[in-house]
Amino acid sequence: MFFLGVDGGGTKTKFALFNDQLKVCGTFDTTTSHVTQVGKEGVIKVLQSGLENVLQEAKICKEEIKYVVLGMPGYTEIKSNDAQIEEAVASVFNFTNYYIVNDAEVGWAGALACQPGINIVAGTGSIAFAVDVEGRRERIGGWGEFIGDEGSAYWIAKKTLEGYSKQKDGRLLKTVLVDIIDKKYGIKDKFEIIDIMHNQYKLKRDKVAELSLCTFAAAQRGCKYSIEIFEKAAYELFLHVEGILRKTKYSDTILVSYVGGVFKAGDFVLQPLKTFLSKLNDKIVLLPPKMEPCFGAAFYAYLKYKSLNPTEELIDTLVQEIRNYLKN
Repeated sequence: MFFLGVDGGGTKTKFALFNDQLKVCGTFDTTTSHVTQVGKEGVIKVLQSGLENVLQEAKICKEEIKYVVLGMPGYTEIKSNDAQIEEAVASVFNFTNYYIVNDAEVGWAGALACQPGINIVAGTGSIAFAVDVEGRRERIGGWGEFIGDEGSAYWIAKKTLEGYSKQKDGRLLKTVLVDIIDKKYGIKDKFEIIDIMHNQYKLKRDKVAELSLCTFAAAQRGCKYSIEIFEKAAYELFLHVEGILRKTKYSDTILVSYVGGVFKAGDFVLQPLKTFLSKLNDKIVLLPPKMEPCFGAAFYAYLKYKSLNPTEELIDTLVQEIRNYLKN
């Protein structure tokens, strides 16, 4: 028997297939499965493609898959979108058991291997998801770029563009940030970034969020303004954790982990985040994610089908198996 995990996202969708010995038998990466970006038919196409590719790699038929956990972006946020997502999933996975959750939940499943704790997601958008010792599920954030997504790559890019425009005007002293952005986008005229963001990129979330890479490059070169943006992002992500702790219960240790492209900035984000968390509660342990969300989703499927709780032995076996698979 086999178990499939799907990690949908606004940029990518990843699939992972395990057998009942927790051996990785197939993986596949493809484009976004966000229903607002590709529509119901687009979601069906992405899910069908992923299923076919992992089946081909594992050399099995689809009926051998006993459970699927799908983390779908935007799920549980807008009822009309939920209906489209559910219809798309049903059309592809009507041959087996499946469980649809928001993609933040499979982020938690991967980062903490389905153990009680809090996971922060800071990619194109931002959200935090937690499961406490009583099994209570809580979510903070995920309001989208217009309302929220504080601490996300999009938010960082927006703050960076604010600083860039002020430096171009002389309202702030010029830093290396201006040179980095101008070089990356081939900018020669003062207001050219407006045309790039509005007309070329159509203000698309993922394209705007890419500019956060310039923020990181500038921070590495000592740009005080860029470093401060990452510190502010860390504080916004800290507020996600603080909000969740008001609604959940934990034993002596509170596990907190993280996933998403923002954390590729390393200590520019993680160091201030650690400082904020330590002042909040000395029982918090910030640890790197144990596995990618797609693997966490497949593990989630395995545990649900077998009615098991995650044990250290199971987690250690799986983490080592994933490492071996990724090496080959």
